[in-house]
Amino acid sequence: MRSGWAVFAILLGVLIIMGAVGVFEMSFGVFVEALLAFAFIADGVDGVVKNRRSLSLGSFVFGIFLLIDAFKLFGLDLTFGQLFVIFIASIFISIGTAMLRRKKVRP
Repeated sequence: MRSGWAVFAILLGVLIIMGAVGVFEMSFGVFVEALLAFAFIADGVDGVVKNRRSLSLGSFVFGIFLLIDAFKLFGLDLTFGQLFVIFIASIFISIGTAMLRRKKVRP
């Protein structure tokens, strides 16, 4: 997990530098949203790589949508309500994958 957080810190530092030199607008809100996005993505990748838990896929999906919204990629500017619905949908994705991966125990 240490390497995951190291990559997270490096990417965050690069984003801050790019915002400071004017490559893109980096307001406090965008910074917080990008920070949360990278945290969700790092948790999702860590969980999938370590096969730790199925909820990681939902974290990864939600993190990607936060990242898309933070930098307005693909022309998307999501509202809070839309992000909330995406969060709920990512939880359902996690539940579904957990149900599929669960091994049946025979009595």
